[in-house]
Amino acid sequence: MKEFKDYLNGEATYYVTGANKDKNNDRIEKVEVRKIHFQNLNESETFNRDRIILMIENKTAEFHTALGDMYLVRNKKMTEKDSWKKGAKVEIVSANGIIYLRTAGNYSIEDNLGELPEF
Repeated sequence: MKEFKDYLNGEATYYVTGANKDKNNDRIEKVEVRKIHFQNLNESETFNRDRIILMIENKTAEFHTALGDMYLVRNKKMTEKDSWKKGAKVEIVSANGIIYLRTAGNYSIEDNLGELPEF
């Protein structure tokens, strides 16, 4: 069975379900991402900071946060009553020679993907 892929303008769409920051809690080092499979979130993959930035810069993928109970998603305990939904688009912004990851509509000059859990 082929995997259903969510494409937008020819780009693969990933949903970010977690983020880990560095020891100073300043910069996102890696993110947990998933694609969708028949409206359900697939198994997670881990992308490092450079990979997600490169994919956004090269327009080979689009990233959105996923909103919902990530405990249920991670532990495959979601039922049809449980739901997740597409959150804000993840974008990159450069300031003072530093590239930051943040959600659309977030104007802070720092890494900020909202309230995603660590993984």
